[in-house]
Parts: sequence; structure tokens; C-alpha cells
Amino acid sequence: EIYRIFEIDPARFGASYEAFLEAVHSEDRAFVDEAYTSSVRNRVPYQIDHRLLMKDGRVKHVHERCETLYDPQGKPIRSTGTVQDITERKQTEQAEREQRVLAEALRDTAAALNATLDFDEILDRILANAGRVVPHDTSSIMLMDGGLARIARHHGLAERGLAEQALALRFPVKSIPKFRQMNETGKAIVAPDTLSDPLWLPVPGFEWIRAHVSAPIRFRGETLGFINLDSAAPEAFTLQDAEHLQAFADQASAALHNAQLFAETRRHLTKLEAVAKVSTALRAAQSLDDMLPLLLAETLAVLNADVGAIWLYDPASGNLRSAIARGWFTSIDETPLKPGEGIAGHVFASGTAYRSPEFASDPRTRESARSQIPAGWGGVCVPIRTAQAVVGVLFVSVQSPRELSDEEERLLTTLAEIAGNALHRTRLYELTERRLWQVQALRLIDQAITSTLDLRLTLGVILEQATTRLGVDAADVLLLSPRAPVLECAATHGFHTAALHSTRLRLGEGYAGRAALERRLVHIPDLQARRTDALRSPLFTMEAFVCTWCVPLVAKGQVKGVLELFHRAPLTPDQEWLDFLEALAGQAAIAINNAELFEGLQHANLELVLAYDATIEGWSRALDLRDKETE
Repeated sequence: EIYRIFEIDPARFGASYEAFLEAVHSEDRAFVDEAYTSSVRNRVPYQIDHRLLMKDGRVKHVHERCETLYDPQGKPIRSTGTVQDITERKQTEQAEREQRVLAEALRDTAAALNATLDFDEILDRILANAGRVVPHDTSSIMLMDGGLARIARHHGLAERGLAEQALALRFPVKSIPKFRQMNETGKAIVAPDTLSDPLWLPVPGFEWIRAHVSAPIRFRGETLGFINLDSAAPEAFTLQDAEHLQAFADQASAALHNAQLFAETRRHLTKLEAVAKVSTALRAAQSLDDMLPLLLAETLAVLNADVGAIWLYDPASGNLRSAIARGWFTSIDETPLKPGEGIAGHVFASGTAYRSPEFASDPRTRESARSQIPAGWGGVCVPIRTAQAVVGVLFVSVQSPRELSDEEERLLTTLAEIAGNALHRTRLYELTERRLWQVQALRLIDQAITSTLDLRLTLGVILEQATTRLGVDAADVLLLSPRAPVLECAATHGFHTAALHSTRLRLGEGYAGRAALERRLVHIPDLQARRTDALRSPLFTMEAFVCTWCVPLVAKGQVKGVLELFHRAPLTPDQEWLDFLEALAGQAAIAINNAELFEGLQHANLELVLAYDATIEGWSRALDLRDKETE
């Protein structure tokens, strides 16, 4: 059996110890010799595994057990032992070990690739783990770029001074035999010796490569690239190495595909982050004045733009007005727009986005603004809508040659919808807050009416609440004199001068007189153009009022006076403002009526007391006349 295992002549095998060593693999001879001599020296048996090199170059693995016999003087006489052929077992163990290493490498690679979706980091991790699957000297990953394969990542080439040269290489896949074969078959190829391999393409500077293995990275039938491993030693790679590398490449293909999906996902995430950022900023705003600058600034930041504007619809006037602007929009002298006029009016009326390559030459641009718009600037205008209606428009402008993409327009539309909801929420908040203030103001007036009968004190509270809650500069109350149909100033608030202190207006005279006579609200939006004689005094001119409202104070069908409001700037109130003004006028009329009733009651009381006293005095005089003693 030993002769069969060693495949040698029995006579030659037993000739000498040296003859035995010649059959041992050259890489194991020193190890075997050390084991044998140590056993003889220490007089202990040994058992070892080593390799035998056959004449035809095959390698056998054997398990050897040996024991040395000694004479009485301690001199070794001979050695006896057994040799067992364990080649098949070793090959099985080697295969299992390789499979285990491959499985561990694939598992660790999967864990490493799953730990990140960064494209460059994935390439680095693939190359870092490739050496555990197939040992090599240098490695690289080629990615498809159109019909070309280019090196996107490499390990080991920088140490050889080939980094820049490698990154500059481009290989047409269809015209390079090895790439074409892998692209068509989807299987790895191996070049045990590049000098004799027909598929190997010599590249200047890479002549040192003597062995090469490459595997395609494919996903769902599409070649994404190639993994290449090189060695300076010929015969360094086998067909089994190619199979292992292909398994590794298949796993890498999923990772690369996931990285591409992640890049797309990241673009969507950027959009979501922009939406979240704008939403967060808008939630922090409690008023339109706070919200609009945040909305425009965040929107422009998300789109990497510097020029934009927001126009809002004013239901009171029926116009669109510029609410805030950035960039060249700030220099545009735009008058209010009717729905349908200009780009903003068109977008507002249609409710659809409008894209213009250049606003200055766009046919929808209003002629009055065309000359003010710089050339080469285009952009997108999108509607700002709530769940009920369009409330404004949002402009974003960029300079040529840049154009906003479809994806950016969709993002802008999303942000505009968020802005619409935020505007609606803010307006509801402001409306709720304003109504709360109004209720508080009416409650303060009620307290003033019920807690005091001093009319001037009550009127002072009314005028203070009127100027504060209605946002006007000054207010006064003119009372109708009971003795003559004349309106006289009873209380003022917010005036810089004593312009109205001596006011005496007949019914029908001036705006206040007309309001009292006609029992209706009189509104004058421009006092400069329609100032009456009653308002031409120098002191009143110094007040610089622009507009006024005159409300008759009517209680139980009788005119008690007029409440006048003045403002030093144009003001276009909504219906809610007018309703609150009517409520204040009603409270003022009640206060005046109560004061008159109290004053009348006091007067009647006084007259009753005087009459009672006069009656007593009359009785006393009558008794005196009848009987002097009763005096």
C-alpha cells in the first residue's frame, strides 16, 4: 500500500532516509525532516500530515505515523510506521474551506454593502472584500458608460504608479473580445497566463500582469460593469476562482443597482426634505408678515435660485397684489392685476402652472412691465391654492441658460400647495385672533357702560378700542345737541392737534352731518380730493389724514351722534372690519342713550324733589295763615 501511495520502486523507497525525503513535496521536506529528527532525538513517536509530489506533478496528501526502535545503547535501529492517503479528504476539506471562506466573504460583503448605499463607498467595499474570495495583487471595477467600460475604482494600481492611467482608460465593449464575451454570456473568464491567452488585450504599462480573472456585473440581464483581478504570477487563477468571482459579482450587481435606486430615492428625499423644511418654517409663522418672507426664502433656497415673488389676491378690491419679492422683482413697478391680466393673472384665473423661457419677451407679460424685466430671465409661475380656491401665485425665475426642470416645477407646485394651506391656516388664525380682540373690545366697552355713567369716560374707552382694533390713526364722537340740530365734538382720540374740538355741524353739513342726516355710513377714501369746508382748517390740514369713515349713532330709532374714524394712509377694509365698526357704533349709541336716560332721570328726580319741597312750603304757609300758633 505504501508503494502504491508513493508510486515508487519498493527497492528505491527503502534504500535510505534521503530517498524517502525525495518523495516528499519540496515545500514540506523541512517540516517532515524536523518532525522525524525530533522524534528520534526525543524517543517519541510522531504523526503528521504532509504532501507527496508525484512524478507527473500531481500532489498527494498523506497522514504518516512513525515510531523509531533503538538498541540497548540507545542507537536508533529502524523506524516503523504507517502512511494513509488522505488526498480525497484534504480536497474535500479544502473545497469545504473554500466554500466556507466564499460564504463568509459573501455574507460579510452583503453586510458591508447593506450598511451603506453611497455609490463610491459600495465600490470600495466590493474591492476590499474581493481578496477574501480570490487572492490577487490588484483589482478594479469597470462601469458601463454608454458603450464604453471605464475604471471607476481600483486597489493596488496606485502603488504601481498606474492610478491616473487606469482612470483614463476606456474600452469599447463590443470590440474587445473578453468584454464582448462576458457581456453576451454573463459568465466570468480566466486567463491563467496572459502571454498565451487569445482573449487578453495587452495595455502599455500593464505588461506585468501574468494572470487575470474577470466577471461581469449584471442585473436583470443588463451589464452594469466588470470586476477585474490581476496577478503578477502566471497560473494564479483557476476556473474555480472564476466561479467564485462570478458569485461575488452577482452580489455586487444587486448592491450597485440598489445604489442607483438610492440615488433616485435621494432625489425624492431631497424633495421631501424641502417640503418638510418649508412646512416647518411655515408652522413657525403666526402671521402673513412672518410667513411670506419665510416661504419665499425657503422656496428659493430649495431650488437654488435668487429671484422670485409672491402675489396674493385681495377679495376686497378684487385684485392681485405683490406681497413680497426678491431679486429683480423688487424693482418692477407693478400695479394691482385683475384676474386674467398678465402672467400672474392668467395663472390665478386658470389655476395651472405657467412656464416661460423668458419673461421679458413672453406674450402674456403685461406691456407696462415688459421694459422693466431684464433679458435672459425665465422661470415658472404656479398657483397658490387652498382646498377651496386659488389665493395667489408664486414666481421663481432663473437666468439663461438654466431652465427649471419638470421635476423642479413639480416640487414648486407641491411647495405652493403647502403654502396655500399655510396661508389659509394663517388667515384663519388671524381671523380668530381678530374676532377674539373684537369680543374683548366689546366686553371692555360693556364694562365701561355698566360700571360708570360718565359719558366722556365711556366714549374714551370706545374711541381707544376703535383706533386699536380697527387699525386707524384717530377717532372722535360728535353728539347731536338736544337744543338744536347741531353736531358737537364730545370726545377725541389720536389727534395731533385740537382741530375738531370746536366742531359744530348742522345736520347735512360735511361728511358727519350727511351721515347723521341720511343715517348711513359715509366713506371718503381720498380726503385730499374731496375735502369739505368743515375740513379745510389749518389744524386739520396738519393732521394729514387720507381717508375717513363716518358712522351714525342710532339708538331706538333716534340719531344720537356720529362716530368718525381717520387714517393717515390708504386703507381698504374688508366686510368684517365694517361689521365691527357697526358694532362699535351700536355700543357707542347705547352708551349715549344710557347717559341721556340717566341724565333725564336725574333731571326728573330733581324736579320731583323741588316740587315736593314746594308743596311742603305751601302747606306750611297755609297753616301759618290759619293759625299763627302752628308756625
